[in-house]
Amino acid sequence: MHFPLRIFKIKERSMEPELHEGDYVLVRQAFIKLSPGDIVVLRHPKKEMSIVKRVASAGSRGYFVRGDNSEHSEDSRHFGRIGSEAIIGKVVCKI
Repeated sequence: MHFPLRIFKIKERSMEPELHEGDYVLVRQAFIKLSPGDIVVLRHPKKEMSIVKRVASAGSRGYFVRGDNSEHSEDSRHFGRIGSEAIIGKVVCKI
């Protein structure tokens, strides 16, 4: 059974000061249109892990995602744009 909402624990500092390591977020997994500024959970393209980033830009070649805390973020500056298949869902709120 697939549930449209899921809880994720933040495991990195890349989204500080908005989201801190140890925070929990509610994520909507159903397909939704993403816009710059949206915070998403995605599958890291090179590692077996999920990460949380902000959509910096969206285009026909995918999404450019960045962490708010640039010094502690591995993001599209390191691994390039990501496709929609890598997106797990959009962060709805911090819980």
